Amino acid sequence: MEMFFWIVECIASFVELYMCGIFCGSFLLKEELGDRKYVLTLGSGIGALLVFLLNKIAIFSYVNSVLVIIIAFLLQLLVYKTKAGLSLLLTLVYTVILAMIDFLTAYLAAFAIGTDVSYLFNIQSISRVVCILLSKSLVVLIVVTLNNHLSKSLVLRKRYTVIMGAYSIFLLLSVFVMVELNMKEADPRTELFLTLFFIISIIIELLMFYFVIKTGESYEQRQRAELIEMKNANLMKSLDETQKAFNLWRRSVHDYKNNIIALRQLAEDGKHDEIREYLNQESKLMDKKMFYISTGSSVVDAIVNTKQNFAEEKGITFMVNATIPKKCEIS
Repeated sequence: MEMFFWIVECIASFVELYMCGIFCGSFLLKEELGDRKYVLTLGSGIGALLVFLLNKIAIFSYVNSVLVIIIAFLLQLLVYKTKAGLSLLLTLVYTVILAMIDFLTAYLAAFAIGTDVSYLFNIQSISRVVCILLSKSLVVLIVVTLNNHLSKSLVLRKRYTVIMGAYSIFLLLSVFVMVELNMKEADPRTELFLTLFFIISIIIELLMFYFVIKTGESYEQRQRAELIEMKNANLMKSLDETQKAFNLWRRSVHDYKNNIIALRQLAEDGKHDEIREYLNQESKLMDKKMFYISTGSSVVDAIVNTKQNFAEEKGITFMVNATIPKKCEIS
């Protein structure tokens, strides 16, 4: 029977670490988990074995709790390879939620079956197994729901995440202190107070977390609106450039038509010298005013030459020195 208890403990540790990875990945990863799930699974398994060895020393101790937080934090760095500060913050937030759920389940179970909370924390029993199953099921439900509803492009605002991190640390320390005091001196009234404290703390933590998420979503929507506005402005500018290019082309066709009419009239009159002089003048005029920039990109050419024509109409000297890379990342 003892082997069964330890197997349950090991599986529970694996679930805790794996769910921590899913929870943190909801904010650290902008795409699906992909191949990282194999690293997360292997890392959670190794971490669960380390926690199992710690539990062999003492099922419940604050040293073990700190070491588990460190293991979970290192696992996030291994899987997501992102900023340590944000990984630590998310690990702490997850730890607070996990601790609240574990302690709340234990106190409610102790109240329901009329036993001591320290018994559930320190002694292997069927009651402890039931508490573990209930608490881990609730953790999985919360994390999976959160992961499914979060936007992968969510941006967390730094100021709010720092506040939440500080509050999470304070809450975690408060939980450990209050549980320690209660385990030394068990009192039904104290247990009732702690139960209410855990419920309220979970609600506050989740509300604060909800506020941070909504703030990030609002910031994300504002960024999208600014991007759409920028795209609309660029589109209007592009349409204006297209209109100018069309006007330039229409005027060029009109001038070309007039040149053909003039040349035909001179040819009919047999004025070959005038034709020669007329062509020379047109050639000089084209060399002076009809310089055409060629960069290798038709879009760039159209924009630059339109700007050139517009500048020359205003009497502005226009000089171009442009080269476009062969592998241009801008469409």
